Amino acid sequence: MAPAITGLGDFNTLLYTTQFTANMELLLQQRMSKLRSYVMTGAHVGKMASPVNQIAPFAYGAPSGRYAPLNKTDMQFDRRWVMPQPKEFMTLLDDFDLLQTIVDPKGPIAQSAVAGANRAFDDAIIASALGTAQVGEDAASLTAETFDTTDYSIADTFGASGATGMTVAKLNESRRMFIHNHALEEEEANSQLVLVVGSQQQSDLYNLATVVSSDFSAAYAPEFDANKRVIRFMGFDIITSERLATSGSDRKCFAFVKSGLYLGIWQDHTVTITPRWDLSSQPWQFYSKLMFGATRLMQGKVVQILCVDSTGADNI
Repeated sequence: MAPAITGLGDFNTLLYTTQFTANMELLLQQRMSKLRSYVMTGAHVGKMASPVNQIAPFAYGAPSGRYAPLNKTDMQFDRRWVMPQPKEFMTLLDDFDLLQTIVDPKGPIAQSAVAGANRAFDDAIIASALGTAQVGEDAASLTAETFDTTDYSIADTFGASGATGMTVAKLNESRRMFIHNHALEEEEANSQLVLVVGSQQQSDLYNLATVVSSDFSAAYAPEFDANKRVIRFMGFDIITSERLATSGSDRKCFAFVKSGLYLGIWQDHTVTITPRWDLSSQPWQFYSKLMFGATRLMQGKVVQILCVDSTGADNI
C-alpha cells in the first residue's frame, strides 16, 4: 500500500492560480481638446504677443462749407495681447519595478500626459472667454478689460418666471445679441457660432420638443452624434464640456463666434521618455511641457448664458 502523503492541501484549492493581465487603460477622463479647433490660433515667441490690431468704427460728417478746411477724424486703434503660461508634467518609473511585472505602462503614461495637456488648453480658452483681457499699445500701457456682464450676459431667469436651465429662449436671445453687435455679418469669414455647455444643458436640450420632435426639425435643424448628443441646433455647433465654471447654482455656459476667442501657442505639448542616469535604478523619466495663452478678442463676440445646474465640477 502506498504511503500517505501529508502536508499537502486539497487538489481543488492547492492548484488554484491567479492570473494578471498586461492590458492597461486610462481611467475615465476628457482626452481630447474640445475647443482648440473652434477658436482662432497662432504660433508665437517672446514674452507676450498681439494676435490682432483693431480699428474702431467712425461716422462721416457733413463738410463745413464750400472751400472750407477739411475736418480731420482721428482713427482709434487698439491691440489685444496674449501672455504665455508655461506648464509641465514629470513622473518617474522605477526600472527595478518594471523588471518585476509583465505590464509596460510607458505608453499609457504618455497618453495620459497628452490628455492632460488637451484639458489645459480647454481650461485656458474657457477662462479667457468670460475672464479679463489685456488691451493696449504695448507692455507699458496695458489695460485690463473685464467681461461685460451688463450687455453680453443672459440671466438664468430669462424668458421664464424663475431660474431655468438651457432653453430655446436663451439661445434665441444670444443670437439676437450677436446680430445686434454685427458679429454675424455675412462678410465675416470666421463668424461660425459655437455654444459650449455642460452635460446638464445637453439634457435640457434633449428634453425640448423643438429638438426631439419632427414637427420642429425643419425650422431648428437639430443634429445628433452617434450617442444622441445634440451637436448642432439653431445654427450653433454645440460642444459639451464638464469643465465650465459655476456661479452659485448656475453653470456659466457661453456662446461665441470663432473670431472672438484666440489660443496662442508658444510650445505645443511634447512628451519625452528618457532614462535618469543620475538616480538609483536609472528609472524612466516622463516629461511633458507646453506654453500657451488664450484671450477674448472682442466684446460682443462672446455671450454668457447662465443655466441652473447642480452637477458640480468635472469629476476627474
